[in-house]
Formats: sequence, structure tokens, C-alpha cells
Amino acid sequence: MHRTPLSQSPAFVPLLSFSIFSALFGTYEYPLALAFAISLLAPAGWVALGTERPNRSSLQIAAVLLVLTLFGLLYISSVISGNDDEPPRTIQGRGMVISSRRWGRGDVALVGSDAGVLVLRLDPGSGLRGGDIVEFSGVSVRFRRADAPGAFDERLYWLARGASCAVTVSSKRVVGRSFGPAAWRSALSRRISEVLPPRTAGYALASLTGERDEIVSELHRLSGTSHILAVSGFHVGIVFAACWFFIKGFKFRLYAISVAIWLYVFLAGAPPSSIRAAFMIELMIAGRIAGRFGNYFNSACAAGSMMLLVNPWLFWDIGWRLSMLAVLALASLASTGLGWLAKSALACPLAWLAASVQVARSFGSVPLAGLIANYLSLPAFFVLFPASWCLSLPALLGVPGGNAASAIAEFLFERWEVLSLNILVICPWETGFSIWLVLSCVSVLTYFFACASGFSRERAILAAGINFAGVCLLL
Repeated sequence: MHRTPLSQSPAFVPLLSFSIFSALFGTYEYPLALAFAISLLAPAGWVALGTERPNRSSLQIAAVLLVLTLFGLLYISSVISGNDDEPPRTIQGRGMVISSRRWGRGDVALVGSDAGVLVLRLDPGSGLRGGDIVEFSGVSVRFRRADAPGAFDERLYWLARGASCAVTVSSKRVVGRSFGPAAWRSALSRRISEVLPPRTAGYALASLTGERDEIVSELHRLSGTSHILAVSGFHVGIVFAACWFFIKGFKFRLYAISVAIWLYVFLAGAPPSSIRAAFMIELMIAGRIAGRFGNYFNSACAAGSMMLLVNPWLFWDIGWRLSMLAVLALASLASTGLGWLAKSALACPLAWLAASVQVARSFGSVPLAGLIANYLSLPAFFVLFPASWCLSLPALLGVPGGNAASAIAEFLFERWEVLSLNILVICPWETGFSIWLVLSCVSVLTYFFACASGFSRERAILAAGINFAGVCLLL
């Protein structure tokens, strides 16, 4: 069968359309009709450029995709447009604390209540933790918007997490505890902090509960390996591999693995990157049950499209963007005809390039050390994380002498930190946001996305050239 964008990766079409529309209508405030037109014409041009010999089947798939994409755009536009309703001035209610953290000079708690998902602004040391049932009252306030392009936008950050408004709390009272992932995560976090040595605790908090230790986070930021700490496809993949290895000879093995993966995702706080990874694994499991093996690139696009339909505000979540860009880059590389050695050599630079523009724009610069460190960090932590979990388990369970096992994990993490610092000595440079970084990223990703979508090599190069010229005109 002749490879075309509609036969090879049809899910890329709605993902491209939804992303373009969100950027134009939500970020740059284009008129609705113009944003609709561009977000439909751009994917149509992509399909037309990649299709060399159209047939009746292609036209049928195109018609179905057009209808689905159009309905998706209508829904996304209604969600984005419908968020400007004024919340009640005073709010009081009862709800469960989903998560809590430091925020500026105080604390905040994300609470699911009878008034919706709210962000409670609290005094420092409020004491609220995940799973608490709290009664509260206070005054509603609107989220702050970014005061400059590329600056942090509090409104988009919390909307991506499902919150509708913030509440400056005047009174609160904890009336009980819930039973569920939020309470389990809070209890596990407290236990980890109490019994494990500092480095082991920092990595365990990041990989098991989604919390960040400042010292560990800073080291990985400097070395360009912060993605190791974000619960994402890497961690979900470790859980999948462990379950695949240990669950054998069980009739419902694949269903048991699915349950284990989703339990891990919700225990870790269900960040968007982990949900995307779990959804991709579910597609793979469904294909295996049906006796069919899917396309990784198309699966990643399908996961991204579904997530935008469930929560359109995820488009502005930097974690979701970085996760999607990296997985699309790696999945497109896997779909090429290159040998395994070439794919292994290109994987880290391609993932670094895919994330570089977003990282440089949001944080000011991106470390070049990541080009070296990621070759070592990915295989190292694929072993270190499960090994440290096993070594930490005796101490967490209170087994006598369990601290000796966790001390081994501490030693291993300390050796990694020494290696990271040596890499920084060898490669201390960073690169900032620039037109050349944007052009490089756009051109290279377009080429690999086109190859994964069924373009011939010549047409993939043409697509990359067209995008290169387009970005030059815009910038």
C-alpha cells in the first residue's frame, strides 16, 4: 500500500489543527473565523503535499477527519471563549485537597469542591495536605495574566490543572481525611521525607509523587536533564517494563499491567505527560490484544489530540508541550528507515532540539550539557530508579536494618551527581532563545514528522524548506 499522511499518521492532522487554532485564537487572539480557516487549511496543505497518488480511500478518510477536526475545533473554541464568566464574589464550601505547595510568599492548595476545582491561597505553613477534607470560605480573585509575551501566566497554569478561579481564604477547617490517590500520595511523601537520606528522598519524591527537591532540581536543570525528574513516559515506561518482566503466566496479564500503570499515574499526581504515556501504552496493549501493531508516531498524535479535547487548556502547559514535542520527535525517528545505531545516535540530540525552543523561551536559556548528559542519564536512570525503589522499600516499611539498603541508593545518586558536575566542567555553555534555534528546530522536526507521516524523502525536505521560509517571513 502506498504510504500517505492519511494512511500512515491520520491522528497528526487533528493534533496539528488543534495546536494551530489554540495558538492563534488563544494566544495571539486572531479573529475566530481567521483562526478556523488557517487551522483547517494548514493540515490540508500538509496532507496534499505528502500525498503523491490520491485514491478514493484517501478521500473518505479525509472527509471523516475533516468532520471530526471541525467538531473538535468548535468544542475547543467554546471552552476557550467561555472562561471569562465572573465568579461569585464570596465563596464558601467543602472539598478535598488534591495537592498543596508553596507559592510565592504563601501556600496554595488545589481543592475539588462543590463549587468546582478551586485554588485556595493560604498563609505560609497552612498545614493542608493531599487528601484533607476542608471547609473554607473566602473572596474569589481572578488569576493573574502574563504581563509580557513568554512570561509566566498564572491563569493558563491553573486552567490547565482544571481550576476555575482562586480564593483568598479567610477561614478554613480540616474536618476529615479522604481515601484515595491524593491521601496515599501525601502519606507516601511524608514517609519518604522522614526515613530516606536526602538525595534518595529527592529522587523518590520526584519519581513517585511528582514533588521536587530544590537541590536535586537545580542540578538537573544545569545539566539539561530536568525531564528525568518530571513523571513522564520515561517513568511510565519503567513501570511498564517492570510489570512486563514480573507479571508472567497470568491469563489477564495485559489488563493487570494496565491497572498497575494507571495506579502509578494517579499516585504520582497524574501530570499530563504521564497521562499521555499511559494512553499510548493502552493503545499499544489494545493493538496487541487485537493482533495489530500500531505506529508509535500516530499513537502519540492520537494521545495528544484526545488530551486537548478533554482539556483544551493543556496546550498552554509547558510540561505537556515539552512532553509532546519530545515524544513526537523520538516516535518520528523510530518510524524512519534508519538503522538502530543511527537512531540511537540521533535520539538524544533530536529530543534536545525538540525541547530547546520552549525551554529557552520560558527559562531564558538551554544548557548544551544536555547533549552529552542525556546519553548517560537515560540508561543510568532506567536502572537507578527501579533499583532505588527496591533499596528504599525496607526503610519505608520500617524493616530493621533497612537504612543500610537506602544508603546504597544514596551512594549511587551521589556518584551520578559527581558525574553530572564533571560534564558541566567539560561543557559549561548555554544557548539562549534565537531565530537560528527556532529555524533549526522547525526545519529538523518538520523533516522527521514528514517522514513519519509517509512523505517521500524529497517531499519531506520540501516541507522542511517551506516551513523554514515561513518562519523566516514571520520572524
